[in-house]
Amino acid sequence: NRIVRHEKEVACHPIIDPWSPPVTIQDDCWHMDPVMDGENYVFAGNNDWTEKGYVDVYSMWSGRKLASIGVCSLPYHMEYAPNRREVWVSCWLRPQEENMSNLTDAGTIEVISTQALGAIPTAVDTRGFDAHHHNDILVDISIPDQVYEFNMEDNILREVNANSKVLQHTVELQD
Repeated sequence: NRIVRHEKEVACHPIIDPWSPPVTIQDDCWHMDPVMDGENYVFAGNNDWTEKGYVDVYSMWSGRKLASIGVCSLPYHMEYAPNRREVWVSCWLRPQEENMSNLTDAGTIEVISTQALGAIPTAVDTRGFDAHHHNDILVDISIPDQVYEFNMEDNILREVNANSKVLQHTVELQD
């Protein structure tokens, strides 16, 4: 085992900070909830409070950063599905001006194929773009064709078909 440290200049993208005075450039970011595929890659959500978030891909063997895959505005939690060779990314949509959702986000979940890192992630829209969602996902090899999403805003469990990447069912949970 070895530990690799990356300086901020390598890991972060310089951006115009939307929460600071106009035209403030910052290069601050943070990695969240890394997962690995157990074969070659480590995936970490790279957040910087802008309209576009990234999942950074690192070599499990050398620690070198291999790619930054553009995803939703705030990739919060990730789960690796080994049977599908996919990383499922839970997106926390952030409001833009006037408390509107970030319209650049294509879904509340984005799915990255670990076999095609250059491919555009598949967006899964479970609730539309009308709110600031704080969600989480459950991916488990024992239920290979289903992914479950739940959030802090309601008591509904959402079941996504892992093959089609489409919302299949919703189940209201009892308080």
